[in-house]
Amino acid sequence: MNLKPLRYRFEYTIFLILSSLIPILPRRWIIFIGKILGILGYHILGQRSKIALINLDIAFKDNKSLIEKERIIKNSFKNFTVGLLDLLWLNGRKERNIKDIIEADPAGIKLLKKAFDKGRGVLLLGSHYGNWEILGIYQGYLKLPPVNLITRRLDNPYLDKCVNYHRCISGNKIIYKHNATRGILRALRRNEGVAILVDQNTAKGGIFVNFFGLPAATTRAVATFALATKAPIIPTTCYPIEGGKYKVVYGPEIVFKETDNNKIDIHNLTQICSDFIEDYIRESPDYWLWGHRRFKTRPPGEKNPYRRCKV
Repeated sequence: MNLKPLRYRFEYTIFLILSSLIPILPRRWIIFIGKILGILGYHILGQRSKIALINLDIAFKDNKSLIEKERIIKNSFKNFTVGLLDLLWLNGRKERNIKDIIEADPAGIKLLKKAFDKGRGVLLLGSHYGNWEILGIYQGYLKLPPVNLITRRLDNPYLDKCVNYHRCISGNKIIYKHNATRGILRALRRNEGVAILVDQNTAKGGIFVNFFGLPAATTRAVATFALATKAPIIPTTCYPIEGGKYKVVYGPEIVFKETDNNKIDIHNLTQICSDFIEDYIRESPDYWLWGHRRFKTRPPGEKNPYRRCKV
């Protein structure tokens, strides 16, 4: 008996209930509840906590103590759960409500506008840092060309439709990862933005570049499309600050000098993008999603560092 349809409907029902209840709560409750859930997640999701510790050992080795690493993991869990609740809290709210939790005048907004003025589209270099989902919604209200979000289709079709509805409520568009090339090229030709998260393991079609001193399978998409279309690459981040708000930062633009070897250029530009993300994670590691298996895919002969984690 196939129980998936029943499970999908149950998950969808829970999502609808939460989407209706959470928006009526005061924002301070959202932050408080989110942090409590984050601590619970740290203790309940033991394998994810273990993965996070492995990642921190790779990234910082002995430069941070076990106590420091555990503090970073707990804060990472808390930031993630607060961010999820914030997305539900924003459900159905007007533009000004969303802008109320974003610090006014995002850093680098003029740079982003100038990038669109070039007429080639903009590649938005993103990562699992801070609240990347709220960043996408917020940018849709900036009176700039729409942003195309590159995403994986969720297994649950009901949740996939609902989640993407909220992602696009401010005018954004969705391009699914599978066979995304044509959609990305069309978006850039329309002088639209294309947001790509480049800090996740890319099992198929990726290339190995260094990330925290270890080869990491990384998407070549940003470098490939930038070199092919001359679309500017603008890094973008959104992370929590004091007062319960988020700070949005655009730029600086990734500048790269091409050679006559496209394969090497793709590798080198991908490395530059990876280095940029690593730098701001090192500066404020609490905001990165440490619990995902960033280094799962290994070069031939290397062992999977998460082989003992049952996730």
